[in-house]
Amino acid sequence: MNSKFYAKIKDSIIEREVEDVYNQGINLYFPNIPITHPFSCDGFLDTKTHSGKILKLLIEYKFDELLNTKSGSAKVLVQVLFYFKQFELNGMVLPNVCMVGDIDECFVIHINSLLKYLDEGVDWKTAPSKAHLTYPDLVLKIANDEDINPFIFNVDESFSFKEVAQKIEDLADNVQRYVHVTEHNISTIYDYFCRNVIRNVKKIKSHDLVAIFMGVIINGDEYYQHPTKKNTLVTPSGTVDINGDGFRAFFSYFQRNYTPQEKNNLTAIADRLIEDTDRRNSGDFWTPTLFVDYAHKMISEQLGDDWKDKYVVWDNCCGTKNLTRDYHFKELYCSTLFDSELETGKRYNKEATTFQFDFLNDPLEKLPQGLRDAFEQDKPIVFFLNPPYADAGTCYKNGENINIGNHISYTHKKNDGSEDWKGCKKFIFTIFI
Repeated sequence: MNSKFYAKIKDSIIEREVEDVYNQGINLYFPNIPITHPFSCDGFLDTKTHSGKILKLLIEYKFDELLNTKSGSAKVLVQVLFYFKQFELNGMVLPNVCMVGDIDECFVIHINSLLKYLDEGVDWKTAPSKAHLTYPDLVLKIANDEDINPFIFNVDESFSFKEVAQKIEDLADNVQRYVHVTEHNISTIYDYFCRNVIRNVKKIKSHDLVAIFMGVIINGDEYYQHPTKKNTLVTPSGTVDINGDGFRAFFSYFQRNYTPQEKNNLTAIADRLIEDTDRRNSGDFWTPTLFVDYAHKMISEQLGDDWKDKYVVWDNCCGTKNLTRDYHFKELYCSTLFDSELETGKRYNKEATTFQFDFLNDPLEKLPQGLRDAFEQDKPIVFFLNPPYADAGTCYKNGENINIGNHISYTHKKNDGSEDWKGCKKFIFTIFI
């Protein structure tokens, strides 16, 4: 996951700031190639791909345009079309790939799908930035064009410009490359599918929603777009309202052919998607996979890639183990307030010692012996949690705050009912996300 791009672009307030961030990405993956501005376009890159194919990339930037809608992308593509025409009228080789970048979305498209519109009977001297206003019928034509259906990259915490750069090269090379759905990325892809393909998603039960997603991924013969009703998905249980363009774009990017073993692996974790959807819809605290991966990456940068083997790790708000379930630990302790969550998450992290524990109120005697030994022996411990607390660094108990930062203190009940204060002297690394 590459969050650096998102961190740079998320606070942009004008188009020029958006442009600066994208240009940094272009310069990183296409180094030493000047970005020029023929006909006052936002950018043009004339180079070759790594395989030696010609790449003439036209770049258009926007600020807060709705690129994830057909009308929003069509407005921009009309502007792009007018730039293409200027290349043609001036006897220049046309760009073969176009990238449109916005603060929230990004897409890449090959010029082939736009070539037929270069013969439109319009005044090509119209300023490209005004073309969508002057020719609304042309915007509508492109919006309704079944062949113009680019995959939209969401610019968020998971956005990686490397994937966009690869798409640019693939289009120039005429290569169709698909992203495999795996056990690790399935949650992120499922979320994208629900946002961009399924309509009225909140009206569909979690079990049915996951069944639809799994069906279209691994059983295309029974889950398919209606041949004449593009916004209808045919399933064994009936039809489902979908964004037909979003459906086609989804499978222009994600793989739909899997081996029997891969299908079994994906099917085996369907329950996990159902659990996540139920918890999110009911308002239970839920940690998206993207945040989990970033937390692991952040710890690795501080403690080293082997921290899961070197440190005792305790997630004392584990819930159904969202934070740990995709990783293996040498000595892991997972506790939560509710027994029901332990049952739900029992299939994950079988190497862990899992137990019910009220972190703010239960006595230390209730801790597993191994964890108590870790405290007594001053072992280095990583507190790894996504807590349901009001403040990230402070918890509250009986009106008094309890610091659980680099030095943890706790009260120990003696047999006579009195208390003494214990302290863990070793460095304790605490992560809140």
